[in-house]
Formats: sequence, C-alpha cells, structure tokens
Amino acid sequence: MKEKGFDEASHKFSDEKNTQPPQSVKRKIVPIRSVLPSKKGTSQAFGIWSHVAVTVACLLCALVLVMPNISPVYAQDTGDIPADRDLIRVFTVRNYSYSDPNHEMDIDVPNILDPRYSEAANQINKDVDAFTAKLAEQFYNELEAVGDKGHGAIFVDYEVPMCRENWFTLKLTVNSVTGSSNSYYKIYNIDRNTGKIVTFSDLFCTSDFGKVIKQDIMKQMKERTEENNTLIYFTDKENMWEISDKQNFYFNENGELVIPFDKYEVAPGFMGNPEFTINKGTLNCILKPEYQNITS
Repeated sequence: MKEKGFDEASHKFSDEKNTQPPQSVKRKIVPIRSVLPSKKGTSQAFGIWSHVAVTVACLLCALVLVMPNISPVYAQDTGDIPADRDLIRVFTVRNYSYSDPNHEMDIDVPNILDPRYSEAANQINKDVDAFTAKLAEQFYNELEAVGDKGHGAIFVDYEVPMCRENWFTLKLTVNSVTGSSNSYYKIYNIDRNTGKIVTFSDLFCTSDFGKVIKQDIMKQMKERTEENNTLIYFTDKENMWEISDKQNFYFNENGELVIPFDKYEVAPGFMGNPEFTINKGTLNCILKPEYQNITS
C-alpha cells in the first residue's frame, strides 16, 4: 500500500466496521479515527478559506495526535527483503481509558492492515475488537457494581515479535487486578505465504507434537530449578498442564519457537508468565517442511 493512501485506507477500514462498544463504555472511548484527516469536504457555505483552515487544522491534528499511534512494522533484518515488499501495518485504532483513585483502565486496541492478505487481517481485527470491547465492558460493569468500595485495574498492550516477508505475529498482553492479579496472552500468527492464520497444531507433521514439546519444556524446567532452587514449576504432577492444539506460541527474530504461558498455568503466581524456547533440533524433527524456513 502506498504511503499517500494510508489515511484513506484507514478511514475506509474503520467505516466498514460495525463493532460498537457497550453503551456504558461509549462515552469514555477515544477513537483514533476521530482525529484522522476527513475525506469529506466542508460545506461550501464556509467558502474557500474555511476549506483551507479546516484542512490545515486536520493535518496538524493528524501530525500531533495520530502519527504517534500509527506504527508501521518492519522486519529487523531488511538486508534480505525487497525494498518494495508489501508491509503489514499495525496501528492503534482506539484506546479505552479510565482512572480514579481506586480504579484504572488502559486498553490499547491494535488493528492490522495487510495489503496482501486482507481476509486474515480482518478476521484478527474483528476478534481483537470484540475481545477488548468485552474487557472494557467488564471493567465498567464491575466499577458500577462496587463503586468506591473496591479496587481494580486492567491494562492491555501489544507487540510484534516477528514481522517477515513470510511470517507475522501480533501478541496482546493482558494484565488485570481484581482482588488478585492475573496476566495472560492472546497471540495471532499469519503465514504470509498463504494468508492463513496458523494455530499451534498447524505447525506439525506428527500427532504427538504436544508430548514432544512438553518433554522439552519439562527438561528446561528441571534445569532451571537445579540452577536456582527458588524457582518453582509444576513438574511433579505432569497432568496439571498440557500442550493444546490452540497453544499460544510465537517465533522470535532468531527463528526460535517460543511457548509463553499465562500466569498460574505452569507455575505459582509469583513466577509470573514463564516462557520457554524450544530446542531447534527437537522442533525440526516434527515441524512441517513448509515452516522449516522460519527456523533457519
């Protein structure tokens, strides 16, 4: 997508959405699109100078307010990537925010613009919009229920662990506090050779991939606890957790498969969100041929 068409595409992209926030939340939403330059001209009654004034004001708003929230994502190593490749763009379309002495909410909502595979991007955007809107609605419902008597907070941000010609990953991190704290992820992966959203089970050519990956993680857990006896993982009872077909995962910029776990999933809460990098030798034995180039 050409740079000069980005604002227009952003407007069109936003106009096509039908997702509406809950009524109790709507007045507190600050949509980024409200400060983008408008496609529509002002009324002719204002004359030519009104057109000029509005255009200048919109451009200033875009520069000051919008540009910090629009962050095109480029792969770290551009040496092997054609200069004219179709880049995925990731940007913040809205932010749910609230703050008082006892409560706080700060939810960044990312969306994707993919000029090559819009269907996958739109599917992810729809899921992200619904997911974050639900979190905001739950926050306000709890706020209305407890008022000044309770405490609570929720934060959502995002990052792009990998952006390559053949692979893209969007990672959302949710941190919430309502009595006790919790932290978890939502991760989306796109195979940019096919435009397919890839789940964990899609990666492997064998049905026992879960067992193989779990054995590698268990081995790492034992090694870590031997080096540091203050660390605790759920290794004594293996049935406490499993590797699922929908397991969260991402490839880092070194092409290594990383398995991040939600808080409490494989360890006590004080351990936070453990992550494990799978041995490449182990991984390549069960990885489908079409994904071998990611790890090379």
